[in-house]
Amino acid sequence: MVRFTINIILVSMLIVTTIYARSAVAYAQNDAFSAIPISKDGDLSALLTPPNGDLQSEIVSPKPDGVAITIYRDDLALITETRSIEIPAGRSKISFAGVNDLIIPQTAILREFGAINIERNFDFNLLSQSSLFEKSVGQKVYLTRTNPSTGEAFEQEAIIISAGRGVVMDIEGEIEVFDCSGLPEKITFDDIPPELRAEPTLSLEVSAEEAGVQNFTISYLASGFDWEADYILTLGEEGKADIAGWLTLRNETAISIQNAPTGVIAGNLQRLGETRSEETRAKVFYASCWPRGSTRRGAAAPDRFSPISRSRKQSEGTQVEFAVASIAESQADLIQVTAQKVQAEREDIGDYKLYFTPQPTTVAAYQSKQVLFLQKPDIDVTRIHVFERNDGFGKKDYTDYNNAILRYDIDNNKEGGLAEPLPAGNVRVMSKINDEDLSTFYLGEGEIRDLAVGLPVEVGIGRSPSVNMETTIISSKRTGIGKNRYRYMVEIAHKITNANAYQVLTEISQNREGYLKNLKVSNSSRTRDKKSAYPKWQWEISAYSASELTYMLEWTD
Repeated sequence: MVRFTINIILVSMLIVTTIYARSAVAYAQNDAFSAIPISKDGDLSALLTPPNGDLQSEIVSPKPDGVAITIYRDDLALITETRSIEIPAGRSKISFAGVNDLIIPQTAILREFGAINIERNFDFNLLSQSSLFEKSVGQKVYLTRTNPSTGEAFEQEAIIISAGRGVVMDIEGEIEVFDCSGLPEKITFDDIPPELRAEPTLSLEVSAEEAGVQNFTISYLASGFDWEADYILTLGEEGKADIAGWLTLRNETAISIQNAPTGVIAGNLQRLGETRSEETRAKVFYASCWPRGSTRRGAAAPDRFSPISRSRKQSEGTQVEFAVASIAESQADLIQVTAQKVQAEREDIGDYKLYFTPQPTTVAAYQSKQVLFLQKPDIDVTRIHVFERNDGFGKKDYTDYNNAILRYDIDNNKEGGLAEPLPAGNVRVMSKINDEDLSTFYLGEGEIRDLAVGLPVEVGIGRSPSVNMETTIISSKRTGIGKNRYRYMVEIAHKITNANAYQVLTEISQNREGYLKNLKVSNSSRTRDKKSAYPKWQWEISAYSASELTYMLEWTD
């Protein structure tokens, strides 16, 4: 029989879970995440043997020949795989090993196949430490313990009688719990239970009239993918700036997407609650050891220097996990952000925008990657100091003080320097002192929503300490105009002070969010913007000076 081994090794006075051997058939295509124990002689055939033992009835495709991926927001991607598989005539089972571990199986579509598709299954009972113990209940295993003082190892036969919170074994008539002796331990298994899979597998039952090579194209949705847009707005000469946009692609699954045509869809899709992936993560294994002492007197204080105390502290306080997720954490140096200096191209897909890389790209398991999708120099930018107000309910003689919101407005009209649809994302504003000085300063950041060409691009990055406003309610009146209906009239005065050594453009807006109904403005001391959907005033204030605005608001409830 082939024997499989799990070691529990005491290293630097701490018991940790380790892997006796690593499979060449990886759970992820990235070899750093291979986490499946194999036989001592390296034989992999047991991992590919179908559960029913009939090799003629199952054909295993170990990996796709090609992959393409489209990534959406909200934890979703559409993956398309192509595979060439030789199948026999008649009915057979085709197993697509290595599909994404967060596949949404009900969305799988067989797009190209010259025979009849009878049934479809998704197997996600993955081989892990906990599943191996659970499926081996009642089976014989071999327990090896090592004396830490002499290094002498001795092996005993054991029967696993329970595998839940802890693994309980019958060793020559005595009941013991695995990983509770305080000694380095390992368990060797005769077989891998046939119902456990080394990789997530999508299987199809098909019927073909003739034997031969068939080309399969399958598409499916998968969770664990996401993307976002990030912009860098670098201010230049007065009224000008350079903008660069990056797509940040995230793969939070255990499967690497290798050398694949890659696209992202800008826009928010409606999703139903049922369109979610199955839970394929390996279960957590806990080594539960009985406390010392008695129920009458309580547990005795443990000796922190004893092996038993160290074992129990580790097993109770740490999740000992034989799973791809834990291996990913231990390989944290492999989780990286890379930059690909290739500009993505844009196409219109109905109302949505598709950005795709002009050449295949790789997004490894548990990795983020950035791809440039926008680069425009010398676009038109206006800096504005903004005050947003909602003073309809103001009380007479009320006064408050506000610092201006510092906002940069980008001209995105067709005649402007940008004229591009912009996916939602964060905009980070940078500035230089001058062209000779290479130092760049971070001024702040703001968010934008999905914006089409022609829509205003407003990036608020914080509040200015140098431009502030004093607002006073001069008068406030309420008049009844019917049953439970009233008319409100509020007279308002604003005084803005500019403490900068340069002239600033200021803006005051009222009721921008539309809280006040049937709003009218009268007796304004300055001309307001007639094109605006809400009351808005803009004017320039000289350096080291102040300026005022007064007007009347009238509205009904």
